[in-house]
Amino acid sequence: MKFQPNKENAIMLNSSFQLQLKTCLVDLIDQIGDFDKNLETNKILDLVKSKLPEEFNGFDSFGYHEAVALCESGSVYEGLSAIKNNSSVALDELYLNFKSKKHLDFQQRLYSSAAAGKNTPSHQNYNLEFNVLSSNQVDEKIIMMDKGLGYLNNAVPDLFNETKEIIKNIGFFSSDEDETYFCLSMTGNIIQSLILINAVKNVDWIDCLDKYIHEGAHTILFLLNLNNDLVLNPEEEKYPSPLREDLRHMPGIYHATFVIQRLIYAFEKIRLIEALSCQEVAKIDELLSFYRVCEARGFSTVMEFGKLSNMGADLISDGHSYVDVDVVESVA
Repeated sequence: MKFQPNKENAIMLNSSFQLQLKTCLVDLIDQIGDFDKNLETNKILDLVKSKLPEEFNGFDSFGYHEAVALCESGSVYEGLSAIKNNSSVALDELYLNFKSKKHLDFQQRLYSSAAAGKNTPSHQNYNLEFNVLSSNQVDEKIIMMDKGLGYLNNAVPDLFNETKEIIKNIGFFSSDEDETYFCLSMTGNIIQSLILINAVKNVDWIDCLDKYIHEGAHTILFLLNLNNDLVLNPEEEKYPSPLREDLRHMPGIYHATFVIQRLIYAFEKIRLIEALSCQEVAKIDELLSFYRVCEARGFSTVMEFGKLSNMGADLISDGHSYVDVDVVESVA
């Protein structure tokens, strides 16, 4: 696995994830049926089996993890319902439909889970607020996001093509303005292929695209981790983080460093687009200066303290070599 974005690798990794998710859901439903013979599992089992692997999405992933948690707590019927409710939702468009009751219900459950720290360990020590937006607010952010994606496609087509294969859906949320800590964006293996972006804190296309690239980089690592170990350090070991004030475990620092490398890789090229204003270039340059300092800090920590597999070491080292290369070509 090389650092440079690759569409074919992304397709292979995502296809493997979707097939694995379908298999896990079928196995879980079978286990529920064996546990309680009175529960009607056949219809839900038929629903899941009838879906092609490529039809599985972030709803299915969240439903699976939600169901496992419910079943482990003894709420088997509720676990079966979670699978049914999420497996019946199709996500055919890039942006979540805020006029759909099923989409709204899903977001409210997900945001409640995130705010409570469930399945979101990187945020569990903070008091977070997640709120659903109005359709007008969403429309405004979609315009910004589309603009940013257009620039990404123009300037960094390899990253654009890779990320669109692994990020299938985007949702937006808001959070209270007076928070001392807030979430700018979010994804995770529980909502694989779905990312969530804070529409209040990300004010323009640069911010929105930054979070899209950021969460896309996390997603590619989540996909790799399904079948490959990258970091071998125990989670009890904590080290300074390149992006956050709190100490983090080595997998988190590795993720953050790789994310920063992808952001530098992208914005070094995007800043050369001739259509950008001086203010936009200045904002990107400020971001790049910050990211370069963070990348150097993160890479140093990973190299000094990280216990990495061969793939993990090669990937992060290859990324470091890319961000040290000066970009001199102009993008029309």
